[in-house]
Amino acid sequence: MPDILHSNSLQKRLDEDGIISFPFLPEETVEALQTLFQSNFPEFPEQMKTGFYFSAFATKEKRKELSDKAIALIQPFADTVFKDHKILVGIFQVKGLGEESEVILHQDLTVVDESIFNCYTLWVPLNNSVKQNGAIYAIPGSQLTMRSFRAHTILTLFEKAREVMKKKLVLYEASAGNALLFNKATVHYSPPNKSNTPRLSIAFEITSKEAKLQIGYKNPEDAKAPLEIYSVPDNFWLLYNDLQKERLERPAFGKKISETTTAVTEQYDEQEFNKRYAAIPLKIRLRSFLNRKLNRQL
Repeated sequence: MPDILHSNSLQKRLDEDGIISFPFLPEETVEALQTLFQSNFPEFPEQMKTGFYFSAFATKEKRKELSDKAIALIQPFADTVFKDHKILVGIFQVKGLGEESEVILHQDLTVVDESIFNCYTLWVPLNNSVKQNGAIYAIPGSQLTMRSFRAHTILTLFEKAREVMKKKLVLYEASAGNALLFNKATVHYSPPNKSNTPRLSIAFEITSKEAKLQIGYKNPEDAKAPLEIYSVPDNFWLLYNDLQKERLERPAFGKKISETTTAVTEQYDEQEFNKRYAAIPLKIRLRSFLNRKLNRQL
């Protein structure tokens, strides 16, 4: 698969762990992104004060405006870090207060042919992200052994293995402007925000310039229905009129290119997770073990 980073050392660590952290944006760009968000949301609406809010749920017009302006602000810095890349979308995130702000253990959606390319989430906190306000945790190396097609209607279910999986999570705190870059197949999690202030961040999807995008749909009411693969344009996130509703439907803007009835869902019980975790290279598991001890996890 093509590299995405100019730095060979960072690329090697990204390929191994599936997640890395590095300084990314200067203070003035962080402030510009904060201002962009605040100018559109002068006060946190009620739905942002608790739970988890995405600007992807805003109106189609505002979603595009926010994404376009955010990408323009970070593009000069992205160009120094990434090579032969394209940024697909920028989405603001507000982590409110209380138990409803927890983001469950998950992997991000499949949006490229992962036998050829990788797609990444470039996550940038605009306030310091620490354990108290629900920093991101991840399972390093999980992207190597826990691959499956991921779609809104076939999200991999971790319920049966959730508690044992949490024991393998590593904490990734990040100061405002520092970035976490993770493979979309990397298992990650964010506990509730137990501070007294909502936390603002922004996430960008980034992939190789030549990658063609594709997303999946499976009829959730028919267990035997095939997984349908649709070719979609690079700006597909901006084409939904009502994201919360339409993400659970066949993409009206997509072209069906294939379907399969094999491996369309995957449920991890404890035994299956332990098997896959044991397949992660030993040096990654040892590094994770030391990090968990150092940070006294969860």
